[in-house]
Amino acid sequence: MSKLGILQAKQNDILIKSVHAQASTSPAPGGNKIPYIIAFVAIILVTSITLIIFHSVLGYKQLTERTLSLQQSNSEKFQKYKCDKRLCDSKECVSMASRILQLMNADVDPCLDFYEYSCGGYAKSIDVPSSLSIFNPGVETRLNIIFDIKKVMESPSDRNDSQTTRKMKELYRFCMNSEQRNIQQKLSLERWFSEIELKLDGFHTEYEIESATHISWKTLVSRLEEYQIHTIVKPRFKSSANTPIEKIEIDCAIPFFDPKVYLNITSNDNSYLLSLYKNYIKDALTLLPMKDAAKRRKFLDDVIQIETDVATAIKNTEDPPNPTISSENTLLLKDLWRTIIGDAIQEVEVQSVCKYNLDSILSTLNNADPEKVTSYVTWRMLSQLIPYLGNEYRKLYLRHVSELPGRGTAFKSLWQECSDLIRNELGLAAFKALVDADFFNIRQIQETKDAFLEVKKNFLLTFQSIEWARGIIKKLFLEKVQRMKINLGIPDTITQPNILDDVFRDVKNPLSGTSSYDYITNTVRIDIGLLYPPLFLYSGNIPKYFQFGEYSLLASQMTHAFDTIGSFYDGKGRKWEKILWPQIMEEKYDFYVQCLQNQTEVLRNSSEDDNKELLNTIITDIGSFLVLYDGLVDHLETWKNEKHLPGLDVTKEQLYYVRIAQRYCEQRKSSMRLNDEYNLPARIRVNTAVSNTKDFGEVYGCPPKSTLNPELKCNLL
Repeated sequence: MSKLGILQAKQNDILIKSVHAQASTSPAPGGNKIPYIIAFVAIILVTSITLIIFHSVLGYKQLTERTLSLQQSNSEKFQKYKCDKRLCDSKECVSMASRILQLMNADVDPCLDFYEYSCGGYAKSIDVPSSLSIFNPGVETRLNIIFDIKKVMESPSDRNDSQTTRKMKELYRFCMNSEQRNIQQKLSLERWFSEIELKLDGFHTEYEIESATHISWKTLVSRLEEYQIHTIVKPRFKSSANTPIEKIEIDCAIPFFDPKVYLNITSNDNSYLLSLYKNYIKDALTLLPMKDAAKRRKFLDDVIQIETDVATAIKNTEDPPNPTISSENTLLLKDLWRTIIGDAIQEVEVQSVCKYNLDSILSTLNNADPEKVTSYVTWRMLSQLIPYLGNEYRKLYLRHVSELPGRGTAFKSLWQECSDLIRNELGLAAFKALVDADFFNIRQIQETKDAFLEVKKNFLLTFQSIEWARGIIKKLFLEKVQRMKINLGIPDTITQPNILDDVFRDVKNPLSGTSSYDYITNTVRIDIGLLYPPLFLYSGNIPKYFQFGEYSLLASQMTHAFDTIGSFYDGKGRKWEKILWPQIMEEKYDFYVQCLQNQTEVLRNSSEDDNKELLNTIITDIGSFLVLYDGLVDHLETWKNEKHLPGLDVTKEQLYYVRIAQRYCEQRKSSMRLNDEYNLPARIRVNTAVSNTKDFGEVYGCPPKSTLNPELKCNLL
């Protein structure tokens, strides 16, 4: 038996080996604990804690069949174009044209509402699954990935499978064994709480913190860190050639909601969101079970109070946040990992990478009532475990994620749940398995790197044409773009056979479905999983002009280099105070920001903190439409005879705008209560972006001063 006393020896050996085959940022020393996110999930899976998920509700298969049926119907319309030599009639072109046509609503005037023109058909072709609050191409792409993972995991094992793939298939089979998991749910929970020294005083009787010793919140946090359950901070362990752990970069765990939700409870939207959250906590405690209503109420109040205190600390954070950590809090942080690393932790550098003031957050927790903080830490743990617990917990989680935006995804089909577990926790290994099974064309990696260089070239050409940017300003702009790097989230050695049988460090999940820009390192990160359809449709057998719209995601992230934060950093990540800016640059920047605020009602009505985030979103949206257009025009001048896509009554230039806009298509539940301040609607994003691009009005023949062709356009070009 292992320390947890749950897994059988053989199963434990299999799962530990599967962990070693996965990229990890965990420390190697003190290996007597299995990293939590794999180990505890595996414990729950093997010992039966996940529910028997309902298969009768609409799942991905039915959704896909409906979409394919619509596309097949559209494809039949294209047969009449078969003999037109001006049109691309390859399978890829027909499929792409079908998808574009399916999403469009050509009856709408593009000069009045370009989002509706580009995405008006999306709602007709897509039903939002009951467990999701929103559905968009990003979610579709994720479902495509887990569907392909299912195929790989359910394929017969053969001698060509790597050790990593075989272990993943074993874990998948454990996950699918729902009957055995549910049988052993009680035993698993009892032993888990015993392991971390929280007391279940007679299971199904009463839950309470160990009354004899009152385990401190710091001790509890440290215990949970051994299993990689991160409650107040999230570490990234950095190694060097000579030192296994040279530095720990620490991110902070923020409250459940944005701070404004806690600090402005008079808002109806905030009150509504908090009421949903409180009901979620209360129902979870009832299931645990915590039968005493007074104890449930106190626990709930404690959690909300601590989250409100942390929200206040975040609200008061300087901009940019002070990365300095006091000696007292540095000692606190090092003590969290002392049981893992040992006394060597004293020599390890601790650095904050939190976007808020980590020192202020830690001081807030230190100064709070210890019992309240313990309740808060306990809830942070429970909220991470609930998705993997039994039937009733699972129902609760499904309802929760369908009610609250941005809270994650729950699936009602067991194969989806298990495939997404593989994707989320073993992303690098899963991607390698997809590559080996030919579900992902490895050429796209190099094509994406080439596209990044193409987008950089377009940025450079665009900046060269800015009349007001001269001398040092132009030099700084050009240098920043030239120094910009790309990270696809995978090692260059990914194509080597059995490469994942060795352990990778500091490699993130390439299938997490995220993209970002790092101001300090001047690096664009694009998860390779975003190159899956339908989010990414371009392939080698499609006219090249189409790629300009496909790679708008790159242009969008690169534009962050010049948003309201990126503008203050040079190409080497050095802060450049605004007071040092040349006067012309300061005037242009201030005009640009004020122009967008005057033009967009959402910005005018938002708080100062929200304003910056929303403004950056709009700036990058404009960049996604604007940056690559001149490159497209130059390309079409050279390649005049590239074939059109069949069935689409739009020019190649118009198609460029449509394809970018369709990346924003979304469908929300009609019951969703979301205020624009929490989630900028796609319609506003698309229409604001195209109205501020200089060529859109001409491409679509929009009258001057019309809705989407205003005389004054807010951009720096």
